[in-house]
Amino acid sequence: LIAYSPRNDGTHKPQHHLGALTKSVDVSMESSA
Repeated sequence: LIAYSPRNDGTHKPQHHLGALTKSVDVSMESSA
């Protein structure tokens, strides 16, 4: 129970998603430029 922390998972997942989103935008900008 202690190993699984919903709060930790909640803060880590969005951060990872945002990182992937930023990476996609980065690639798109590089392609356009």
